Amino acid sequence: MTMPSTQTIPTSTIKEDLIRHEDVVHEVYTDSLGYKTSGIGHREYVLEVGEAVSMEYIMDNFNDDLREATEAANNLIQLDEHPDNVQRVLVNMAFNLGENGLSKFTRMLDAVEENNYQRAADEMKQSVWYGQVKGRAVELEQLMRNH
Repeated sequence: MTMPSTQTIPTSTIKEDLIRHEDVVHEVYTDSLGYKTSGIGHREYVLEVGEAVSMEYIMDNFNDDLREATEAANNLIQLDEHPDNVQRVLVNMAFNLGENGLSKFTRMLDAVEENNYQRAADEMKQSVWYGQVKGRAVELEQLMRNH
């Protein structure tokens, strides 16, 4: 059994994961759910679809969104009590779904609390979300499974 990480949350790795999963878009667009979005998966409330955004704007929003996602995941699970890969998964899911969305994964979160990462991965795989985000979900499920 892998021991939980004693390090801080692996922020640089999580950033790399999120940039790969969300991509970097330099204009406001409508996402698959109909929300105005810009940059790296940032829900846009200020600008209009088609407006260009600078890299500085993108990174400022990304850093704020990542901080919020980390706090959201930590509100549900004490992140530093779990291995780095588990932390990566939970923060990534919080970034994608928000705290409210992630909180609905009750069986997965219960399994994480019990350090049963195989069951947590199984619960991820059985969710509607898994089919919606496809490659991202497969990668995150494997990170959870191979914590």
